[in-house]
This record gives sequence, C-alpha cells and structure tokens, in this order.
Amino acid sequence: MSPKTRRREQDEELLRLTEEQFEALDQSSLNPRVVFSGPAGTGKTVLAVETLRRAVVTGKAKRPAMLCFNKLLGAELASRVQSFAPHATVAHIDGWLAQLANPLLTRADRDDASFFRGLLAERAADALLLNETSGPPFDFLVVDEAQDILQPHYLDVIDLALEGGLAGGLWNMFGDFVGQDIFAQGRLGLESFVSDRCPTAARFLLTTNCRNTRAISEYVVALGRLNPPYRRVLRPDDHVDPELVFWRTRDQQKALIISFLRKCLDDGFRPSDIVMLSPRADSSAGLELTSNPTWSSSVAPWADGTGRISFTTIQAFKGLEAPIVLITDFDCMDTAQQQSLFYIGLSRALHRLAIFLNDDLKSFVRSIT
Repeated sequence: MSPKTRRREQDEELLRLTEEQFEALDQSSLNPRVVFSGPAGTGKTVLAVETLRRAVVTGKAKRPAMLCFNKLLGAELASRVQSFAPHATVAHIDGWLAQLANPLLTRADRDDASFFRGLLAERAADALLLNETSGPPFDFLVVDEAQDILQPHYLDVIDLALEGGLAGGLWNMFGDFVGQDIFAQGRLGLESFVSDRCPTAARFLLTTNCRNTRAISEYVVALGRLNPPYRRVLRPDDHVDPELVFWRTRDQQKALIISFLRKCLDDGFRPSDIVMLSPRADSSAGLELTSNPTWSSSVAPWADGTGRISFTTIQAFKGLEAPIVLITDFDCMDTAQQQSLFYIGLSRALHRLAIFLNDDLKSFVRSIT
C-alpha cells in the first residue's frame, strides 16, 4: 500500500471511529444543560461541533455561540462551524470579551495588571448591562475545553450573555476537568460549578479514546499518568510504536529530531502533518531549527506554518491534534503543571508520536512504567 493510500485509509477510519461517539449526544439530547467530561482523545471537540450543528439545523438555536479558551482552537472551531452556522459567534473567550468591552475600554484598563484576570470580563459585563434592552446575545451555547473557563469572572459574563443564564439556559460544555486544568488551575472545580451555578445540569462521562492509536494511547496512560485509564480504545494497533529517546545536550536533541523528521517525510507524510510541541515558547527545538541552514525554509511557527513543519507551545496547541507530534525540550518533571503539559502533548498525536526527553528524566520514566 502506498503511503498516500495508507494515509487516506487512516483518515477515513479516524472519522468513522470519532463519529461513533455521537451516541453520547443521542443519549443526552433530552437534557437542556449537559457537562461532558472526559480525558484527552475522547472526541470532545468533535462532539462540541456536532452539538452546535444539530442545534442549528433543527432550529433549536437561532443565536448560537461556541466559546473556548485557546486562541488557536478558537480559529479552528470558527473554520469548522462556518459551513453550517456562518452567523454563529465562535471565539476564544478573551477575544469575545474584548469585542464586547471595546467601547468601554480605556488605555489604563489595557495596561492594568488585572486586565485578563477579571477587569476585561467586568467591562464586558458592563457593556452587556448597558445594552440589556436588546436581550441576551445567545440562546444556545457550546463551550469546549470548559475546564479553563470555569472561573467566576468568565462565568458571570456568560450568565448575562445566555438567555436563561447558566441555571436555566440551553448549553453543553465539554472538558477534561482533571488532566488538562493548566490555566484555571482548579480555582473553580466541576463539582462547585454544578452545585453553585447549575444544579439541574446533567453529567455525561466520556471514557473511550477515538483519537490515538492503541500504542499511542498506552503511552498517554502510562507516561501521562492518566487515572482512571481509557475504558476502551477504538483504533486498532497499527504496529508502529511511539519513539522515546533521551538526549544529553541541545545539539544531540536537534540531531535526533532531524533524524525522526527525515524518517516521517520518507514514509510519505507531508511537512504540514508534523507539529513540534514544547513546554517553552523561547529557545525551543522548533525555534532552533529555523536557524539551521538545511531546515530553516521547512520549519515555521504554527501560525505561519502552512505547508511546512510547524512548532508551537503545548499550551497554545491544547484542544488541537496533528498526524505526527514531536514532544521536545522536557528536561524536568518536578511540578504538576509540567506533568499536565506532558500529558496534553502526548495525547495530540493521531498517527505518529516521538518523545525527546533529557537524560535526567530516565528515572522519571522508570518510576511510572
């Protein structure tokens, strides 16, 4: 089988297996407010888009909205929704708040240290209250990566923007409320959100991995310390194991990365299939490759990487996925934040995964495998 044919079959299989998760929407469709909770790889983003599509085509939503936390994910969601709901509000939440609050914002507001920690949301709430004669802008809301938005200042604005509010409105939220809580950091847990804001909300647990191959999912569970593990993995074993390699110096890591990239390209993958993810924004392996004479024209930041190998931070890529993922630049695993980023990065890969760890982390790997 040619690489092109193999890749097409993998994509078709992935779509079919992901759509099996639509049963979760069927089972919860009679509930006006539902929280879908599941680890990475359980199809939450696909289900979120399908939820909005169903609400639009059935006429349930006249003023639909979809919000998330990450800017890159917001752009991806807007692209997916455009074909069936061009009138929907689709945005990352700070971008939406800035648009709402713009008429009221001053230069002093923008320079305030608390701008993204409550002040922006306060100004957006003021703007909604000033225009309350026009009514709430949304009558149906979908939130993806909801664990990052369960913060009081965000929820207060959403309460005003949604017809019926969080307690009585129509909404669905999708999130990993344990493993991917890297932005909100537990300031408002799921239990508190439900009991305090929407006690009548239904809960649905997603436990089936439909994104990763069996081998990659085993790495997510073991190295990512996913507990409880997936109850089921839909994708079969493709007999290609992830690559876990250790490096002592930055130059050695770079050489190992280049070797893996060449192997992927030789196997028929496109440069645009490959994403390098790092916990750091500066001095990352991807950034270093842009100064390499051989690779500089083939590698670019994710935002500029059309047709090329791209790189970005794990934080920015949260909620997205790629056929091939390289995890780079991990030289310590001392904090819960670092371990959470590692788990998130591992779970982004659809077909191939390579993990590049500092030699000092061999003991970390031995302790959990």
